[in-house]
Amino acid sequence: MSKKLGIRGMLADRLIESREIINICPIIPVDVKEEPNLEKTTFWKYYFAYSARYHGIVLGYCSVVNHSYEPNSKYTFDFKNMLIIISAISRIDKDEEVVFNYNFFPDSRDPLPKELVDYNEHFK
Repeated sequence: MSKKLGIRGMLADRLIESREIINICPIIPVDVKEEPNLEKTTFWKYYFAYSARYHGIVLGYCSVVNHSYEPNSKYTFDFKNMLIIISAISRIDKDEEVVFNYNFFPDSRDPLPKELVDYNEHFK
């Protein structure tokens, strides 16, 4: 549970060093043509822009990592194996929340859609 946001989140269960892989999760590719249908479901808050042709619904703990403009991790894609890989970009202490920038680039300050940062809205 995210202490800062009061919702689900990924907490480090031990000290994680910078550049260490934190989690690897499978992706279910969804054709971008199906996006209008996906946006009508709860899943739309859990998918990633994956490629020009597909977006991906991510399984596992990768789907509960929260956004921060001051991330301690980043995500990368393994397109061949349809995986998302989360790795630390700084040291993460035990019980610290693992967060990444939803804009993909850790230093991006681009604003996100309100729906993605209004964390508790979809729990109502």
